[in-house]
Amino acid sequence: MRRCKLVELAVAVVPIPAWRDFWIRRHIMSCPECRSRLAGREEVRALFVRETEAGSIPDFRPAVRRILAEPGDGLPASRPGRSRRRWRAAAATVMATAALILVIGRLRRPPSDSSAGAEGFRLHDIRIENRPARAYLFHPKGSNIVFVWAEKTREGG
Repeated sequence: MRRCKLVELAVAVVPIPAWRDFWIRRHIMSCPECRSRLAGREEVRALFVRETEAGSIPDFRPAVRRILAEPGDGLPASRPGRSRRRWRAAAATVMATAALILVIGRLRRPPSDSSAGAEGFRLHDIRIENRPARAYLFHPKGSNIVFVWAEKTREGG
């Protein structure tokens, strides 16, 4: 039941019809409760009107002419910002989900081994023959050993 509510929320928030269709189909395939609420073939057939049952259809042209004669463009009033709000809500949901994934990822990451043995270890100045030298540090993972390699710098550089 809780999963059904989550799917309903996702369908309401995401403005992309292909994703909505995917989530609904996937949920219906896996949820027997929702699948039981679907209409059967016979129930659906009863909703359709056959040509023989329709009888005479009233002429709709006068109603169309009347609507077109009214001031305005003849289209029903729509809510202009609804689509834009859905896109904003979907973008906010994606951003919040990405931020949550990043935060959880950082919290679950173990501390790096590179600084474990070298805490408090600093090199201020390395000199060879009273000249500055180039230093390389190597700290093997899982070890408290730090190797320092120093080499002379060239006269010009």
